[in-house]
Amino acid sequence: MSFSFVVAIIFGLCGGLAARYFSVPGGAFIGAMFGTAVYSATVQGGISMPSYLRVGIQIAAGILIGTTVKRDLFQGDIYVFMWAAIGALTFLCVGLLFAFIAVRLGHLDLATALFGFAPGGLTGMSVASEEEGAEAAKVVLMHVTRVFLLFFTVPFLVRWLLRQAQ
Repeated sequence: MSFSFVVAIIFGLCGGLAARYFSVPGGAFIGAMFGTAVYSATVQGGISMPSYLRVGIQIAAGILIGTTVKRDLFQGDIYVFMWAAIGALTFLCVGLLFAFIAVRLGHLDLATALFGFAPGGLTGMSVASEEEGAEAAKVVLMHVTRVFLLFFTVPFLVRWLLRQAQ
């Protein structure tokens, strides 16, 4: 493990803990990502993560997400699943439209645009895009931008709308 990778971990830890301390929405995740990105952007060529760690972290993220599933989730209202499917298909259609526009304007290649505008998690899309030959760094930038904007916008929007509804 290289010295720069260890420093990146420290930046990620500091960013995650600081964002959590200041109650940033999604703080630990957003802060760690931001802290690591700030450091990585200062290192010539960025930070390279060993492949065994990359796989291990992906598995850990999958476990973290998987543990949120509880039995009563499947005993709930079928309409939740229906709305989730409608939402996913809508996001996919909008993403396809934006991808084709970006490609047509010459800003992105097709694979990068499709992965960059696809609905889905940052981790999954960055890994899948890399495996399929898209420009993973651009896909990550697109999803990081989306995640940052949504994590900072949605909680405030929800609070405001809930106040308006009262």
